[in-house]
Amino acid sequence: MAVIEGPEVVLVNKNGEWSGSSSYSDSRITRYEWDMGDGSKPVRKATVKHKYKQPGTYTITLTVTDQDGNTDTTTLEVVVVEPPEAVINGPASVKQLHVASFDGSQSAGSRIVRYEWDMGDGRPALEGPSVEYMWPRTGTYTVRLTVTDEFGHTGTTTLKVKVTK
Repeated sequence: MAVIEGPEVVLVNKNGEWSGSSSYSDSRITRYEWDMGDGSKPVRKATVKHKYKQPGTYTITLTVTDQDGNTDTTTLEVVVVEPPEAVINGPASVKQLHVASFDGSQSAGSRIVRYEWDMGDGRPALEGPSVEYMWPRTGTYTVRLTVTDEFGHTGTTTLKVKVTK
């Protein structure tokens, strides 16, 4: 019986790894053949690493053959997604003790499920697609937004903010 083990979601242009090593038969398996579903050449190993160049849904097909010539085939659908891209819209300078608004809702990728803001001053992080913040001291702060998509992939960006009197 052909068995595929490996991720069902991978990032575009990043290696995913799938294994057919758990496949079994009454006699020894002598051949593994992978079709990655994207037009690439078949791979004839028990384990395969593959990098998809375009986002989309691909069907991986594994065919195993045992020493008696018996074959079995199984498939796995793999979703290939772009990594999330964090985007901050907000001011590069603000007055001390004045409220500044920052928006991360233009961040891109598959469905963003978490927005975490580090405002650069050591206070606890804020959450949400947009936040308002007031710095009690002057200085230059690095605002960091980390977004997480529905598959657990993250993207981060920063914005330097100068706080003046």
